[in-house]
Amino acid sequence: MTKFDFTLFLKELENASYDAVLKGLRRAEKDAAKGGKMPAVTAAPRQAPILRLRGQPRPSTSGSPSSDGAKKKSTASPRAHGEKRTPEALVELCGKVVAEIKKHPDGIAVEKLGPLLGVATRELALPIRKLLAEKKVKSKGQKRATRYFPTAKA
Repeated sequence: MTKFDFTLFLKELENASYDAVLKGLRRAEKDAAKGGKMPAVTAAPRQAPILRLRGQPRPSTSGSPSSDGAKKKSTASPRAHGEKRTPEALVELCGKVVAEIKKHPDGIAVEKLGPLLGVATRELALPIRKLLAEKKVKSKGQKRATRYFPTAKA
């Protein structure tokens, strides 16, 4: 019987895919079932990768989702992962972005624009690129300091 090497398992865990992690977990559980020593690890971390693969959330360590017990509002897109937006939805979002930028003639950052529109900031990248290409908005600054301004075409 081979003894489970916990340090080897941790090295695998650092660079491994879920398949390799699950393989290591199964190997550890088989060794424990045969009478070998199971590493001193609690059940929640051992089960977390398996639960995530099954679509269940990671076990909470704090006991409650938030301090007041209410669930946090998700800023995730209503689309499925990898699903494209429809052209109509993109045009509608572009219109909302231009309208909001017009309300701020001194310029507005995308971090401020997202919450005002109720959209995740990462969802605004494509509409803003389209508006810049159409010269409906102009930008000043770089990276996170970029501010967007209305133009005469808008």
